[in-house]
Amino acid sequence: MNTATPPSAPDDSTLWHLAVELDSDALRAVARSTVDDSAVLAVTVALDPSAPAPLKALEDAVYSTPMLLAEYRSVTVAVRTTAYTLCADVLGDTCADACADICAIGGDGLTLMHDAIAAAGATTVWAVADDILNFVRRTFHNCTIVHHTTPLLRYFAGRRRAGNGGKTYAHFHAGSPAAVDIIIFDGDGHLALAATKIINSDADAMYYILAAARACGADPAADSICLCGDGARRAALMPLLRRYVASVMPVIFPAAAFRGGDAALKAPFPLILMPLCE
Repeated sequence: MNTATPPSAPDDSTLWHLAVELDSDALRAVARSTVDDSAVLAVTVALDPSAPAPLKALEDAVYSTPMLLAEYRSVTVAVRTTAYTLCADVLGDTCADACADICAIGGDGLTLMHDAIAAAGATTVWAVADDILNFVRRTFHNCTIVHHTTPLLRYFAGRRRAGNGGKTYAHFHAGSPAAVDIIIFDGDGHLALAATKIINSDADAMYYILAAARACGADPAADSICLCGDGARRAALMPLLRRYVASVMPVIFPAAAFRGGDAALKAPFPLILMPLCE
């Protein structure tokens, strides 16, 4: 998805939706037309590691990319961070904030955010730097800001099926650092775990996936592991995981995304899911 020359904004951006992922090393974005399923623009902009502050690196990346400066019908920005936890939504925001405090999430210069995962009866509470949050809100018109796991959680929760065994979803992120997002539903379809782990190797990824599944009581003979995200990592992990779990399979790609062509298929999976989870 890297581009030498960033694409220009679409002619009538008010008929388009923009999905953005902010990571420590890069900004990734996918714009989709709301009236033409085949119209998709995608861009990845590396953040300057020598910038004096993360905000400066982000500002430079956005202002150098014409596609990001248009006024879209709607914008969803996902912030990639491991500083998050989940809380049952019936307990409310006060309890969610208390959970964040126990997990040492938040603090000076940070804002706590709450993402409702209605289909799972849960709320993701996470932290983002105040200056990054303010810049995103100023820059992107009609913007919704979510945690990077929120599109994954909403999509998988909306498609879980009780009674067909538990499912462990592993999403591989190919950025720097590389990471695996692990989401587990038990055999009754209840959300049992969501966690993000930094990985340095396939062995790291396999360990975290199997350890998480075991901690949630998954049955290697009856429950499934479903993989998505970085293709190279998926290809490497599939045969390794099958040594320990009977059912290991790729996540079925959303049919709606195929209409976007090659640009959509190569985009980060959370960006593909964003328009499907609104």
